[in-house]
Formats: sequence, C-alpha cells, structure tokens
Amino acid sequence: MTISLLDVLFNREQLAKSSAKGSRKAHNASISTSCLPSVATLAVKHFVLNAFKKDNGEPCLSDSAFNDIINSKCATARRALTR
Repeated sequence: MTISLLDVLFNREQLAKSSAKGSRKAHNASISTSCLPSVATLAVKHFVLNAFKKDNGEPCLSDSAFNDIINSKCATARRALTR
C-alpha cells in the first residue's frame, strides 16, 4: 500500500532525487538526496498504520520499516532513471 501511494503522490523524478529523511546517499553515485515532503509522507504513514494493524492492535510497520520502504522505492526510481 505504501509503495502504491508513493507512486500516486510523486513522479519518478521526485522519488529518484529523494529519500525518507533526506540524508541518504546513493551507494553507486555521488547523488545526495533531499527529503520527500514530510506532509505527504506523514499522511501516507498515518493512513497505512491506521488501516493495517496486527491482530493485537499494534501498527503493522515500525518507523524504521516505513522509512526503509520509502528509501527502497526511491532507490528503485534512481535505478530506473539511469537506464
């Protein structure tokens, strides 16, 4: 769900130049990333965490797992643009 919402909110170029917190650097390039707009990422996070919970009522994702998903999506967009 998180990946699909990121696709709706941001285009490939925005994702390729960004990361969850803006401090990530691509391993294979000297590209520094900027932070995705926090209002949008917080809205996605709030929606996903409220819509999908574990059986015991806990959130389905931790903060770090959520950021990992965003960073993975951004890295995939970077790779797609370089091809």
